[in-house]
Amino acid sequence: MQSEAANREPAVLQEVRDRWIPRQTELFRHLRPPEADTWLARPASSSDEASAWITDTPGDDAGQPGPRLAIETDREKLATALAKVPASLRDEYTPLAEAHAASCVGFANLRIGAEDEGRVIRIRRRSDAMRDAPLLLVEIAPGTRFTLVEDADAGTAPGIAAAMTRNALAFIRVGAGAHLRHLRIRREPPANAIANRTVVEVDGDGRYEQITIASGGDYHLERSEIDLLGKGAHAESVAVLLAAADRLEQQIEVRHSAPATRSRVETLVLAADAARVVVNSRTMLPREVSGAIVDQSLHGVPTAGQPKIILRPHLEILHDQVEARHGATWGALSEDALFYASQRGIDPDEARALIVDGMASALVDSCVDDPELLERTGLTPALLEAIAGHVGRKPERE
Repeated sequence: MQSEAANREPAVLQEVRDRWIPRQTELFRHLRPPEADTWLARPASSSDEASAWITDTPGDDAGQPGPRLAIETDREKLATALAKVPASLRDEYTPLAEAHAASCVGFANLRIGAEDEGRVIRIRRRSDAMRDAPLLLVEIAPGTRFTLVEDADAGTAPGIAAAMTRNALAFIRVGAGAHLRHLRIRREPPANAIANRTVVEVDGDGRYEQITIASGGDYHLERSEIDLLGKGAHAESVAVLLAAADRLEQQIEVRHSAPATRSRVETLVLAADAARVVVNSRTMLPREVSGAIVDQSLHGVPTAGQPKIILRPHLEILHDQVEARHGATWGALSEDALFYASQRGIDPDEARALIVDGMASALVDSCVDDPELLERTGLTPALLEAIAGHVGRKPERE
């Protein structure tokens, strides 16, 4: 691999610094990301960041041949791959996108064809190659059903400092009539700074389902941009965000670019102590789009202390032939439910955990109603572990 100096020209890095996110930017109004040098400066490492991805096929598919990532580090091919990624739906995000492009050293390509129908594949990041994970390109052939599990390994390898940054980008294209279930597990050590951007395009009658469990990080941004390009395209995004002493933000933007499209966004925030959590949800329907169905629902639950939770649902509808619903709720756990549990001898901490488990599991099940799949892919265990850590108890498994 070429040296970092050869891959990243000083003039490019200075341009990113000069165009960094202004302090009064509306998109980052409540939680501003660290300065440009946090994302551009990388410590010397012997790790090959382009090989940061590890793939495996969990559960019943273990041992069978399946799709694998094709890793590429050639600079010209990387430039071509980056050019495939659409510009951000919001100009305010452009500096972070440019920071990733300036520091990225490779890309990983995953092509899913008809021969992969119904398969499950897990992609994991190596903990010793966390900084600036390579661009991830995923292409789902028309008519194919597939499940992708993206698991960010929060562990720290020997000799690697716990405080690191990661600026990651994934571009996913769901072909006509295809169905992608995208399960994302994001667990970060407390000192990390992370910015994850996922860009998704869905062709006609395609379906994209995204489930996210995110926790940890001194600064943690999860941004998704979903464009419904073809008639009848459908996208759902549900997320469970857990924070205690963290700064955690979710930005999700959905654009209905074709008629008779449908989208649903629902997020549950569980925050405690000194956490600061922001959820920005924005759905856009241009004038030429009719017959769309839009649903936004954001929920914030303070579980202890005095966390700050900001929920910002937003609809931009320029056509009157649309069915739309949006809202945000914020409130503590039900005192009646906690009293009911205490009357039956259940410890208060255990009662809170049971209630939170129920809320989070119901949300996940509403998107993917397949308990066996959620268990086999590790999503259910990850959810139980994250909630147990949040409320301070050991997870219970059958």
